Amino acid sequence: MLDSSDTILTKKIKQGSEEAYKIIYDRYHRQLYFLAKKYVKDQQLSEDAVQDIFLKLWRKRDTLDPSKSIKAFLFTMLKNHLLNIIRDRKREIFSKYETLNAAKSSHNNQTENEIIYSEYRNILECGLN
Repeated sequence: MLDSSDTILTKKIKQGSEEAYKIIYDRYHRQLYFLAKKYVKDQQLSEDAVQDIFLKLWRKRDTLDPSKSIKAFLFTMLKNHLLNIIRDRKREIFSKYETLNAAKSSHNNQTENEIIYSEYRNILECGLN
């Protein structure tokens, strides 16, 4: 069941009411923040995610459907935004991991090459003597 005050506020936001927008922000930003923090475990990232969601809400206000729950809309947008953040962070972590492994591998190959060179040199010296 939709909250009738949310429906009225959604209509007002759709018409460009900053006051209605502020009421919705005050009503839901803490819940959204705590949900975001639960998933990304980072205060700043959670705050940024909530800010991004409310910015998107304002930018897309003309497409809002007052017959649908604005709360559900906000939480769905947050969920999708967080999944994108997690996906991007995963890529970043894998990229750093691959870079580290490449550097480690290069270092290991250099050490291995030095050992092989030393063994060949010993064999050569033994053969010449």
